[in-house]
Amino acid sequence: MVSEVRYFQASARGNGVGVTILKHTHPQPGAVHTLVIHVLPKLWCKQWVSAEQPEVIAPFNVKIAPEAGGQFSSVQDPESSLYEHSDDGTLSLYVYETEILVLPKPWAGYLETVSGSALPPHDDDNEGGASDPLWTALEYPEKPVYAVAATVCGRVLGPATARENMDFSAGGQGTGWQKVSLLWRMLAEHHEEQAIIQGHRDITPQGSELFPHIPSLKEAMYRVFVDSSGQALAHRRPVFEPEVDELLFVRGRMLPRELVNRRINRRIGVVCEFDSLTTDTHLWQMIRAGLQQVATHAADNEVVDDALGYESVLRDVSTQNIRSLLTETLSPAFAMRLSAQTLRAYHYAQSILSQQYGFGLSDSPYEAGVLANIKFDTSSLWRKMLVRALTDTGLEVRVESPVGMLYHRNAEGRQQGVAFAKPDMMLYSRGILVATLDGRYTTYCEDLMQRSEHERYRMLAVAYRTGADGYTAYPVAGNGTLGRILTVGEPGTYPQAPMSAEHHVTTCGVRFPQPEDGRTTADASHLAKVLRKVPAEPS
Repeated sequence: MVSEVRYFQASARGNGVGVTILKHTHPQPGAVHTLVIHVLPKLWCKQWVSAEQPEVIAPFNVKIAPEAGGQFSSVQDPESSLYEHSDDGTLSLYVYETEILVLPKPWAGYLETVSGSALPPHDDDNEGGASDPLWTALEYPEKPVYAVAATVCGRVLGPATARENMDFSAGGQGTGWQKVSLLWRMLAEHHEEQAIIQGHRDITPQGSELFPHIPSLKEAMYRVFVDSSGQALAHRRPVFEPEVDELLFVRGRMLPRELVNRRINRRIGVVCEFDSLTTDTHLWQMIRAGLQQVATHAADNEVVDDALGYESVLRDVSTQNIRSLLTETLSPAFAMRLSAQTLRAYHYAQSILSQQYGFGLSDSPYEAGVLANIKFDTSSLWRKMLVRALTDTGLEVRVESPVGMLYHRNAEGRQQGVAFAKPDMMLYSRGILVATLDGRYTTYCEDLMQRSEHERYRMLAVAYRTGADGYTAYPVAGNGTLGRILTVGEPGTYPQAPMSAEHHVTTCGVRFPQPEDGRTTADASHLAKVLRKVPAEPS
């Protein structure tokens, strides 16, 4: 059997990590029906040099057709995997940023729905990470480096219980699961938010069934649920609920059967059925129980705090037995009247409780297609890492403080700024500005002269205006380094050589957290030693 294949590049510009989950509803017996693809930082790939020659990863039984010039062209069995997968048909694998994934039908068709065909333009001041899609569909790899089966098979993840001590990093340090776990810890500790991109898909409520195979997704789902609950609270309104109670007066409709019992038992009260305006409904009981669950089990302190805050707003809602909650459902008519945020929060709460207590999960299979497609901007993550790393060294870090570059006199005769530069960070030691720093999540360049003219002149202008050294920090897998130091020319000395060497611009490499370290923060200690050299305070 021959089937068409398609190519997809993960984070084509090398600025996004995340996870994509695909579901196929008509698998062959014993075949893969859930494909989980983790996109990891390129700094964790020992073979990664640049995006010029990305590796091609083929998780299914793809063959190379000689007549196609050595390109991957078909699969012998679209349901046949090169890897052992879990008993429930879940196959987890990982790729690194800029790598190319080759998929046969139907998986390719699902991934195409959330992929871009071309990268959006971006300027030199914006690496584009916040807007780039996680996947870019390719006609064919332009400069592929084909992976052999032994290398490809090193990318499988799972089941973790049976393979947790095996190295799936294709020559790197640490297991694949360790890498996935470290990534989600990094994202949580630096409070990196999901990037809203083309093809974004939150984890569906049904995705909780994958928690045993992908524990890290639980934290991501907790965040989505808590955010949905916060939005739902804005639409909270009391509703009329049917109620039956014994009263001393008639309200609503008397129940005939109870009237007979009243006469026999000689009771004074009358059992009535009536509508009561209340906020204590099954809907909010479920959401409150879900928030209590998240507040108890979430690892992210910010998520816990938000869950507790929203749960406190629902103190007028009674707590019910979880089993009773999960056996009750919303009526279709009532659900149609709810806001999208409220209904979403309810389904997430239902799913979280069902997974935790082991019952109440939907028996119906979820639909084929994309269950989740979540991306995080690694350019943003890298800048947050630098802020944390430099702050930990004792430096004061001010983020994106505007530096006035050009001014004019307004109608009142006052000077007014009309052009500003915003370095990513302005670094202070003992209250004195010692340097400005920009973070770039790209290939390390030791010589600033090899960077774009725009970037050099921007750093020069900021150095002139602030009177401080200028740095551009790049992530590296090894030890931190300093690049070639360039002296800022003294104003008014042209065409002579600069007479002062007090201010410099340069690049530097800062160690990106590595799986073998177990750290979630960058190491900027070498940079801090240089930046602490502060000029003497005036007497």
